[in-house]
Amino acid sequence: MRHIFTDEGDFYADGEMRSGYSDERLKNNEGELTNALAALCQWKICKYTPSATAQQWLNNKKPPQVDIGISVQSVERHFPELVVPAPFDIGEIGESITGEHYKTIRYERTVVVVAAAL
Repeated sequence: MRHIFTDEGDFYADGEMRSGYSDERLKNNEGELTNALAALCQWKICKYTPSATAQQWLNNKKPPQVDIGISVQSVERHFPELVVPAPFDIGEIGESITGEHYKTIRYERTVVVVAAAL
């Protein structure tokens, strides 16, 4: 997979994205995913512009533009395993640099939940 990080903080990739394994013989089943569609319907999806704090921490030099995103807090209520600390807010020993404990969504795993719900 080719990938490019721009100076503006954008990431572009092409090619295939694959998980490490999907074979159920390689998984310890921890339970079925039930009511996934109902949980997805409670995710907060909104239009937004990045706050001044986001612009600063992400070194975003572009003017703020309206984008569409998902609230990590709304995802965390139903699927906490899809939530991790925001990479820009993690210090050398795993502590929150800002003290705010900013979070992000593991989007690469979110695809599985959406597919299961449909």
